[in-house]
Amino acid sequence: MNKLNFLMCSIMGAIILMGCTKEVEDKGPPPPPNPYTKVIFQFTHNVNGADILDKEVKYENASGNIYGVDNIKYLVGRIRLDSWDNPDPVYIEEYHLIDFSDPSTLTFSPKDTILIDDYKNITLFLGFDESKNITGNYSDLDNIGWGFPFKYGGGYYTLRIEGNYLSSGASTVTNVYNIAIGGNKRKETLNDTTYIPNPIYATASEGFEVPKGTKVVKIELRMDINRLFVSNGGVANFNLDTYPSNLEESATGTATLSENVAYAFKLGAITLDDAATGN
Repeated sequence: MNKLNFLMCSIMGAIILMGCTKEVEDKGPPPPPNPYTKVIFQFTHNVNGADILDKEVKYENASGNIYGVDNIKYLVGRIRLDSWDNPDPVYIEEYHLIDFSDPSTLTFSPKDTILIDDYKNITLFLGFDESKNITGNYSDLDNIGWGFPFKYGGGYYTLRIEGNYLSSGASTVTNVYNIAIGGNKRKETLNDTTYIPNPIYATASEGFEVPKGTKVVKIELRMDINRLFVSNGGVANFNLDTYPSNLEESATGTATLSENVAYAFKLGAITLDDAATGN
């Protein structure tokens, strides 16, 4: 091959290589970051900010009862997250039963993801709404006795709490309390045994931001059990001497506890990625 031919072949080869290189570069910009992130909800419980000491009768409520907590269970039927900028709320449609005595239930990892956004609050829809609160719809809840009795309107329970307490002014003899509310409540009409829906919306109004690029966010929701006994919205304090049990049959007692639980939750720690998953 003479020098001219060699030079021509070298030039053609360089052009081909440059074309190949340019083709790789022209594949376009990288895809935009995922606008969604996995979410984990962590439910914690306290009394006036202090950790609960299981079954110890030592906490004083607004009515002067000294009480302890053997267990508390409640059903979260739906979760809504409201953004500062986006007019459309984000919904978690899966339900979850929290059981204080079973640590595995205190963490909820739904299949649904949420938008990476700046949020102003979280609302827990406690229990099921009327369209879902139908006896027999959820075999897992039926199997653990979470069904609300038919004589009280059927459907499912929203919250149960049980333990021991000292009556106001007492110092030694404890009494048992076992109180519960469901997705239905008795009408507040004298001698009316009709049951109507009992929706409860508990909002944690503190805001939080999920930064861009977040893959997992863990949101702590702190329930102050003492708030269950404190008057909210003009309803009387909840007194265990008045309502130690059979709350399902009391329109006033159910209304009081239902109103109070709506104010029992606050936003806790927000952790991201490795800190959220413990890695």
